[in-house]
Amino acid sequence: MQMYRDPFFDMLEQMYGFRGQPQPQNNTPRPHSLGTGFLIREDGLIVTNNHVIAGADEIEVQIEEKSDKMYQAKIIGSDERTDIALIKIEGKNFPSVSLGSSSDLQVGEWVAAFGNPFGQGHTLTKGIVSAKGRNLSEINRFPMIQTDTPINPGNSGGPLVNSRGQVIGVNAAIDPRAQGMGFAIPIDEVKKLLPQLEKSGHLRKGFLGIQLGDLDPQAAMQLDLLIWMALLWRVSVKALPLKKQDCNPTM
Repeated sequence: MQMYRDPFFDMLEQMYGFRGQPQPQNNTPRPHSLGTGFLIREDGLIVTNNHVIAGADEIEVQIEEKSDKMYQAKIIGSDERTDIALIKIEGKNFPSVSLGSSSDLQVGEWVAAFGNPFGQGHTLTKGIVSAKGRNLSEINRFPMIQTDTPINPGNSGGPLVNSRGQVIGVNAAIDPRAQGMGFAIPIDEVKKLLPQLEKSGHLRKGFLGIQLGDLDPQAAMQLDLLIWMALLWRVSVKALPLKKQDCNPTM
């Protein structure tokens, strides 16, 4: 018997001490991760959550619920901090979704979540947008969409859609301490990541080369500084990459 788990529960256990699924015994086979994704192009490009595919030895994709055909997928790009991943299956003329705009969402608007909860098959659940801009920094760098749409294990990475059938979010999280509290990554933020993930396989993070330090009287005397910002400037120009831009202090 195969065991399935949603890797999101690993994060829940780390953050809240919540254990939502039984842990396998040492003599049982390694469980199969279970998640959802959605095709954004006819050539087989799929968006899902990074935590769904992270550490996977093999990724299989099922397009039609009752089909025995499984597609082998390869990882195109992923980012842990934003919890977004791009994978691809070989083929053409796949059905693809339409991406909407999360900035146009209104609190109280009807939305629906698609997924494969507990491996039971393709499922749709509906609810409303409960709030926008929820800051869950321990989970994601982006402010998230909160919804009361039921999101269950296996729905991670699936689309949250508006009443026009457009994807406006990527289902990513639930709060196990409450009922009807799910979270999705806004699709406008996801769309900004996709070109870089597809091109380089990862996101390039900004780096200025600034190191902050306390300004005590002795340090100020040695540097002949009068204000705190001057110390920040001196440290900045000594470090890369600001130095590459020929940034020189004028004091």
